[in-house]
Parts: sequence; structure tokens; C-alpha cells
Amino acid sequence: MAQSRPLAAARPTALLVALIFFLLLCPLPARAAPGGIVRDEWGVPHITADTIPELFRMLGYATAEDRLVQVDISRRKACGQLAEIGGEGYLRGDIEMRRLNLRKLAGRDLARLAETAPDAHAALLAYAQGINDCVADEGLPPEYFALPEFTPWLPEDTLAIAALMHVYLSGDHYDELARLRARRRGGDWALMQETLDGLAARREWCSAIAEPWDGLTLMSGCGDSGRVLGSNAFVVSGELTANGRPIVAGDPHLDVTYPGIWYEVALEVPGEMRVRGITVPGAALVAMGETANYSWALTALQADNEDILIVPRENVVAVFGGELTSREETIRVRDGLAVREEKATILDSPLGPVVEADEDSYYILHWAGFYPNDEALGYFSINCGSSLDDFQAALTKLATPCNFVYADVSGNIAYFAAGLVPRRDYDGNDARLVATPEQAADYHWDFVPIEEMPHAVNPPEGFLVTCNNPPALTACGRPVFPGNYAPGYRARRISELILEGASGSNLTLEDVARIQLDVHSSFAEEALPPLLSRLRSLEGGMPGAERKALQVLSGWDFEENTQSHGAPLYELMRRELTASLRTAHRVSGHYDIALLAALQGADWISLSDSELSAAWHGAVGRALSHGRSGLPAYGEIHRLPLVSPLPFYATQSPGMLPASGGYRTVNVSAVRWDGAYLLKSFGPTARLIMAPGATGAYWSALPGGNSGRPKSPNWADQVALFLAGGYKYRRR
Repeated sequence: MAQSRPLAAARPTALLVALIFFLLLCPLPARAAPGGIVRDEWGVPHITADTIPELFRMLGYATAEDRLVQVDISRRKACGQLAEIGGEGYLRGDIEMRRLNLRKLAGRDLARLAETAPDAHAALLAYAQGINDCVADEGLPPEYFALPEFTPWLPEDTLAIAALMHVYLSGDHYDELARLRARRRGGDWALMQETLDGLAARREWCSAIAEPWDGLTLMSGCGDSGRVLGSNAFVVSGELTANGRPIVAGDPHLDVTYPGIWYEVALEVPGEMRVRGITVPGAALVAMGETANYSWALTALQADNEDILIVPRENVVAVFGGELTSREETIRVRDGLAVREEKATILDSPLGPVVEADEDSYYILHWAGFYPNDEALGYFSINCGSSLDDFQAALTKLATPCNFVYADVSGNIAYFAAGLVPRRDYDGNDARLVATPEQAADYHWDFVPIEEMPHAVNPPEGFLVTCNNPPALTACGRPVFPGNYAPGYRARRISELILEGASGSNLTLEDVARIQLDVHSSFAEEALPPLLSRLRSLEGGMPGAERKALQVLSGWDFEENTQSHGAPLYELMRRELTASLRTAHRVSGHYDIALLAALQGADWISLSDSELSAAWHGAVGRALSHGRSGLPAYGEIHRLPLVSPLPFYATQSPGMLPASGGYRTVNVSAVRWDGAYLLKSFGPTARLIMAPGATGAYWSALPGGNSGRPKSPNWADQVALFLAGGYKYRRR
């Protein structure tokens, strides 16, 4: 039985909470930042130093000034320590993170970095020192009256946060477990899963590279899981632009958090580094941005770099040469004004941790992130680079599978797939039985060399687009390696808009901005006609409000902007039908395929009239509950939740704000129903547009501000700009 005891560093009382609110509302006192840190009007630190270590020390200092609470919470997330703040609801997630043991992996990679790249290692040490120097100089912000004690920052913490991003951009093993459960249930469940996986593997894919790629032979199963996969990145040659300069654009799609997931910086050591862009607070290095000579943006590659191994209990010793090892993790869980300690026993194998178990088998996660890597060196080298060759060399060090688009001052444009993608001669999308040492040997992976990964430099089309769709296709139209890819609606739409805007070689930065903000639903163009046909056949039995709503939906132009009255009906109806497919038709993932097939009269799945009527009734009812006088505009029901999870920030956060975008639009939205609103809880978390070599051609926007301190003028100063489709540094 877990024992409760007082939380020494978190003693909230009514008086203390009142003090915290008072301190948070007080004006931000003037601070003497170290020489070399100059913040612009948007709170973006421009840091200049004589040496790389001093630059990163000041970056750590500035990050702590602006985002200390956030980086501390991110560290807790990576190390499985969130329940100490948030309570029981975070316990399961903490256990999952303890299984991965990211802090241990970070220590391993830091030691490796000390040997292979002393400059990058010194930068990480200096960054940690900068965070600690800020705490020593300025003390802890008032939030720490209610938060656990801040422990000194270590360079391993920086690498653990970087590894956490690798975790976020993986996640295939959840889909493998879902498919396994469906097949083991047998009957219609197994048949449905087989049908969907087969159709997903054979679907018409849209790839980043136009020409077939014949350099890889990893012909295993492929398919999208049905999740709203994130991020757009594209690059356009100067041959298609008005000023003759190439343009790079990126808008990473991730979970919407407040403060936001990105922190914008500009860094310079004359003669060694000049880089500006966005970084994850606590991770130190710029992930997307520009140097003096090139610009780059990235998206998640979606390549499958996780496998679930099914090891029968009776075969464990034979497979591994001994029993599984166990470790006991102590997790502190907040319980009112106290904390208790929970014990979690985690089983490890030589191939990874046990993530599930039953009476017969262990289910073990094998992940590329468990392999030693030099990812920090890769991004450090990108930040210091000055040429296409430098950029390509840096990509060889990366672990997290990503797509990169690139352009430079010489006019080159390029696309690269990079990161650890395992070679396989088996289906990587399905859990596999491992009952012998020989079968286990398949999981001592080697990885596809960077020179064999899909890439393209200066393609004849004059542009490259990547939106989590496959990087390349084989001659027979299959993705070159397994993954859970987006089907291509966003990529096709961006390509169409580039060609439209580039007519006459006159694409401008403003045109690129309009592309990033596009909310035309190509998926709705495909799904809505058969849906409307079915609904019209049922119109005679509808009450007046539903018939009127049907007229509105019939006249919808497929634009998911805040003024649209058709968009909320479409998104609510799509949600209702997807829920029906999931609960009544045994569909797990591949919802695009299943929904289109059901609406188009497939013989293997169908939606009955009663299901359609019930879904339409539910969708219209929810819509009417939000309209002041009839059907609501999209912005009345679709909201961007810029709300901090920390209760003492509640009154300081921007709140639930009207937002555009939808499922599979370029300006994407997860459109998750929370019981009151359709939430854009997953979507663009930054927008960058860059034209290397062009004056005034770095535009950016964050859905919030660059500071994580509510008293700062830069806490929420970009909210209105972002929602209106604006950009900082844009010249009028």
C-alpha cells in the first residue's frame, strides 16, 4: 500500500496560492541579461558571443529566463515525473516513460558525444550551466511555491528532451498492438483488419519525390493509421519565384500546448555559427530555420522504427539466454496537498522493455531510439553549416526519422529523408513472434545508410513537398519502406497551389503564406458527394432543422474557415460516422479508407440508413447547441485551446479561441470533440517562411508568444497575429 507524506517542495495553501497569483500579476521587473543577449520587440533573444560555449551558456540563460517552468516540466515528462505535479492521471504516462529510460539513454549518448564531438559536448555543458546560472542569479519564478524543487540542470536533461521528441515522432507500436488485438479476437474483427491493411498497402500514394525510387527493397506492409499526422514542409526553386530566390516553408503540426512547444532564437559566433529559427525549450539546438547560407524545414518521416515482439514466456531463456531482468521504479504521485509513492516493476530484455504481458507471452518494444546515436551532433552541425555538403554530412548523424527540405544562397533546392530506418526482410507493421535465438537475431538492426535514403537535388519540377506522405515510391507504386504515412491530401493540395501561384514564374512569399493558411478540404470534396446523396434520400423523414442544415451542407464550398456554416456540420458528421465505424464496424485506424468505402457502397462495409440518420441527428444537434440563432459559424464551435495545464496560469492563458482548419486540410486540425467544442488540439505550432539570400525574407509566427512568463509582454503577443495568418518580420 502506497504511503502518503507531505510534499516538501509543494505546500500550496489558500494564502500561498493567493501570493502566487499576486506575484504572477505583478509587472515583470527589469533584469540585467548577460551581455550579448538582446531581445527584439517579440521577445526573441538575439545572442552574440565570441565562442560556441559562451553562446550556448547565454542561450541556456535566456531559455531559463523565458521558459524555466516549461523546460523543467519537459524534463519531468522525459524522465517520468509528471505525476508528482499532476497526480494520478499522469501515473500511466510516467510508467511508460520509465520503461523507455530516456535519461539513461541520454547519459550514454552524452558520453559518446564527449569522444566523437568535443565541440558539441562543450556546447551542451555550457547550455546546462547557463540554465543554472540564471537560477542562481535571478532565483526561481513564483510558480515554484507550488511546484516541486528545481534540481540543477544537467546536459543529460537536454538530450533526454531531444529523445522525447523522437518518442513523439515514433509511436507505431500502438498501432501494431491494436492490429494484433483485432486479429486475435478473430471472426469479423480479424477480417476487417486484414481488409483495411490490404487496402492501405495498395492505396494510391502521393510521395515527396516524383520519380520512382529503386534504391531500396524494404517491401513490407505500409499504411496510415488514421491519425491526423502532422507537419508540412516545401521548397520552391527560384525559377518559379518572383524574386528569383528559392523559398522554404515549414509549419510543424504537433499537440497544441501553452506555452507553445517552440522557442525562437537567433544565435551568432562570428566566423563559426549564425543561425536563427525555432528550438524545443531545453533541447538547445535549432531544429528548423536558417543559417547565413541556407534554410531548412522538416516533417516527421513516419517510417516505421518500432516493432512489437511477442516472446512466449516458456521461450524467454532460449531466446535471450536468461530470464528477463526487472527494475523497480518509485514514482511520486501528487494526492491533494501531499504526495504518495507508487512502485512500478519494469521488465527489460536485451531487445527492449516489456510493454504488455499476458499469461502466455511478453510483448516487447524494440525501437531505433535504443541504439547509440549522435543526433545532437547532427543538429549542431546543421546549425554551424554553410553549404549543401555540410547539410548532407550533418544528416548522417540523425536518429529521429525526418523529411528535410532545403534551399541555399546558390539557388539549390533539395529533399532528404534522414534518421534511423531499419532494414527489414519482414513486415515491420505487424507484431511478430520471436520464439528462437535465430528469430531474435532479426532485431539486431542495421539501418539504411543516408546515401541510400530517398533524396532529390534540383528536381526538374522546381519544387518539393513533404507532408508525412511516403518519401518515395517504387516502380510499382509502393512506399520504399514501411511506415504509417499520411495519404497525400495535404501534399497534393500544396503542389496544386504552388503550380497555380508559380504560373509565369511569379510565386511570392505572400503566395507561400496563403498556401500555409489554406483550409480547402480535398478529402471533403471526395467524401461529401456520396454522403449528401445518402442524406438526401433520407430527407423526407428529417425534422425542419435538419432539412435546413442539409441545405447548408449542400451549398458548402469545402472551405474550413471560421465564417463557414458548412464546415462545422461536415466535421461533426465526419466525427459521428467515424465513431460509428469504430464502435459498430470494428474499424481500428485507416478511417479515410473505411469512411470513403462505406459512403461509396463497398460490399465489405456499409452504413445503414438508421446509422446515417442517427449521425446526422447528433451532428445537427451539437451544431445547434452552439449557434446563437440557428446554425453556428465554424469559429463558434471550433476552438484553438491556448490554455496552460497549470492552474495558476488559468486566468493568464489566452483561452479557447476561434480557429480555422480541419481534417486533412493544409492548415490542419485534429478536430477533437471535448463535449463542448471541436478542439484544434493538434495543428500548426509554428509557421516559418524563408528565402535564403533575400533581404527581409525570414517570416515567422508562433501561436502564443516567445516567453513562458505570464507577466512578460511577450507571453501572448503573437496570438492575434497567428490566428489572423500574420507573420513577424513581414515588411508591408
